[in-house]
Amino acid sequence: MEQEIGTFIKKRRKELGMTLQQMADKTGLSTGYLSLMERGINSPTIDNLHKICRAIDTTMIELLSDIENNKLCIKKSERNTYFSAPGKLKYESLIEGSRALVCTNVTVYDEEEHVFGRHIADEFGVVISGSLIVTVDKTVYEMQEGDSIYIPAGSVHSFRRQGGRECSSIWVSPSSRTERDELAAVLSMPL
Repeated sequence: MEQEIGTFIKKRRKELGMTLQQMADKTGLSTGYLSLMERGINSPTIDNLHKICRAIDTTMIELLSDIENNKLCIKKSERNTYFSAPGKLKYESLIEGSRALVCTNVTVYDEEEHVFGRHIADEFGVVISGSLIVTVDKTVYEMQEGDSIYIPAGSVHSFRRQGGRECSSIWVSPSSRTERDELAAVLSMPL
């Protein structure tokens, strides 16, 4: 478990653009101690974990749940649905834990246009079943099963299901706290 804790903390520290020295200054712990902890060589105390979590703007609960949910294989029945609008959309996480990528299965049940603003990162999508119309910066793409699309960062885009059956697609983008927060904000808007 020490390795997983260290990996999470190092990843989060780097996401914040924080050096070991800056984290040492915020926590009162030595850079040597923090370096060993990030490499999984030492085992931090609960008190030191609290200090570190405050310094990297996270909680013990987030740290421990991330470690607990760090599976490499996610069965379909185990997917976490993090957004659902019955009869319209469903977003399921295909990756758990602290990963370099966010991978989401999006199921579209309705034929309404779902508009997204400009994302801060590139994303890639592929249609798994059904058909989807994707608009990227006013260019329309009709996508069938197996078709894929690359959406550059900063592009305004939208999608809607086409045809009589639900559409399932997989979307991949870089993982970052900012991107996750942005997605959560977009999904909390009324549909």
